[in-house]
Amino acid sequence: MAFIHRFAEKNPARRDELDDITQNLSAVLNTKRAFGSLGSELGIGNYLASQGARDSVAALSAEIEKCIRLYEPRLHDIELHLVGKNSNMELLYELFGMHSGRRQKLLIRFNTTYGNVAVERVHTP
Repeated sequence: MAFIHRFAEKNPARRDELDDITQNLSAVLNTKRAFGSLGSELGIGNYLASQGARDSVAALSAEIEKCIRLYEPRLHDIELHLVGKNSNMELLYELFGMHSGRRQKLLIRFNTTYGNVAVERVHTP
């Protein structure tokens, strides 16, 4: 458990590195490019310059994948797949990657109304 997590949560459940990866990805993907971020590639936002829904989704997918590759080195051999859109107007992505010798799966939900991102761990047997 990371030191900071001892102060952030009351009665924290046992965390592992994949939980930390999920939290890091959530922070990185919720950073809006050019809004106080230090790195020029940190965060997402360039997809807004695309014309049309299809081009915007393709640009968003590329930005998400680029941020994951740049800012989460604990995951490697990543694959990002657009699954579709749910009734809450969220784009749903499945992220697969290798961590500690095992293929892991995360769910990424991008809210198309507000632009916020939720990253969730998918427990697999």
